[in-house]
Amino acid sequence: MPGISIRVTFRPTPGLEDRLMDARIRTYDMRYFIPRDSISRIITREAVHGELFPDSAHLATSEDLRVVDIILKDSQRLFGILTMLKLSPAIRDFLAEEISDLDLPFKIENPIPIADQGRMEHLTLQTTSGQTILAFSRWPHRDISNFLRDQWCFMAPQFKQGMLHMEIDDSVVLPYVEYTADGSKEGGFSSVWGVRIHASHQDHYEATPDGTAPRIALKRLHSANYDRFERETHMLKQLAPKNHPHLIKLLGTYYNQHSYHLMFPYAPENLRSYWQRIESPWNVSGLIRWSFDQLRGVASGLETIHDFSIGGTHEAEPDTLSVPHDNPRSQWGRHGDIKPENILRFENDSNVYASIQDFGLLVLGDFGLMEFHGARTRSNVDPESIGGTPTYEPPEKRLRLPISRAFDMWSMGCMMLEFITWLLESSKGVDEFSDFRAYMVYDELSIDPFYEIQLNKEKRLTYSSAVVNPRVLEWMDRLSEHERSTSMIRDLLILVQNRLLVVESRERMTSQELVQELDKMLELANHDTDYMSRIQGASISRKSALRYDSSTEDLRKEGGTKAS
Repeated sequence: MPGISIRVTFRPTPGLEDRLMDARIRTYDMRYFIPRDSISRIITREAVHGELFPDSAHLATSEDLRVVDIILKDSQRLFGILTMLKLSPAIRDFLAEEISDLDLPFKIENPIPIADQGRMEHLTLQTTSGQTILAFSRWPHRDISNFLRDQWCFMAPQFKQGMLHMEIDDSVVLPYVEYTADGSKEGGFSSVWGVRIHASHQDHYEATPDGTAPRIALKRLHSANYDRFERETHMLKQLAPKNHPHLIKLLGTYYNQHSYHLMFPYAPENLRSYWQRIESPWNVSGLIRWSFDQLRGVASGLETIHDFSIGGTHEAEPDTLSVPHDNPRSQWGRHGDIKPENILRFENDSNVYASIQDFGLLVLGDFGLMEFHGARTRSNVDPESIGGTPTYEPPEKRLRLPISRAFDMWSMGCMMLEFITWLLESSKGVDEFSDFRAYMVYDELSIDPFYEIQLNKEKRLTYSSAVVNPRVLEWMDRLSEHERSTSMIRDLLILVQNRLLVVESRERMTSQELVQELDKMLELANHDTDYMSRIQGASISRKSALRYDSSTEDLRKEGGTKAS
């Protein structure tokens, strides 16, 4: 009852404004926000009562208590803004209009042109839903302007699981407590850098012991074109329910400052930089086994992309990558840019991925060139519309032949051959391999693809066919005869040469077949303790046999080690 007075035993809480000011966190762009957990911790029942009724002898009415209850339930941020402006009693006017935190941020109802603002006598504000706010009718212009400025301190967004996209006002202060500009990466279509989101503004990961969340990778697209953004995120959204450990996870997206942003788990390095950091991989115990495990994992992730079906039922893998299924509604994916730079390595102490191994986890990322292709068109894609990295592109791209999922299998072969080179000769060998296979195409322009184009003799400027770069074949022989080349590595070399780096796309193995072959190698390594370490130096040919083809079945039956 409004007429009943109640003596409340709360002690006055002086300095609520100061406590809110002290709770502000400065961001990388010299702006401030108050974390959500700080707002809840500071604006308590005792604090609100002390701010509204500073006289400790005040007898609170039931209406006073109702106002306090509403503030704590629905209007903590609105009350905090008013408190910082020294206008906390005005909260009653807003509550009378049933205005709460859900109506923030307030905006000018009819923005006045800059040229006329000098003659402006009053601002009219409205809620996000367009309701005119009468409470401001008696406010001076200065206080209204200060409210419009200070409200953003309380409006930092929360990035929650399941909220894939947000449109964020340019005035919003993003809750980034750390911004790793030094590690930023610039590309033709985007920039990527690491940020830390305040722990109370995200629920993707548990906070670290010091109270902050793990870093995330923030990718800003250079183009504000929605179609480009949709192309970047479509496959990621479709694949998210699969939750494959070797495929990058899209945490969320937002539009802000005229740019689309994508949020991913943060990886400290990619495969290329990892190769460069480990000087003598052959001296690292367990690294060969880890390498094969990770190659198998990445291949499995690629299989998920290739075989993922939307809009129809999942159907069996065809005999070749270019035979259409009968269901025209089904769609299959293609990554389109597999290379060491797009394979990320997550560290053991990361809580982002559960299946971290001793040397980390390799995850296939950067889906910017990834596409879904319909069953009727997936092997009929116009090569002129395909992007990628020239070094790792298959010959059909340059020959202007139809593009299929076999595009990725050539790229996998290139990456795997470099991986083997690194295992045997470190990153210096990878660089030497690039120089070794490179050739000049124009004055002062050198390229290093894994194939060579043969010109039509009658039409000199017309491409007629392609062959595997002879220097690549020489390099594989060199690796096979290498003093550190083991039986397992040699088998992988044979696989790369005979089944992946094949000019005719129809003859390349599928991602499913690659996973199966790597599984056989790993199974043999489990049974034959010498398979990973036994030196097997010998040149390889196009018809070299894989050792595990003839021995794996016997090993399964024997259940033990088979000496060679």
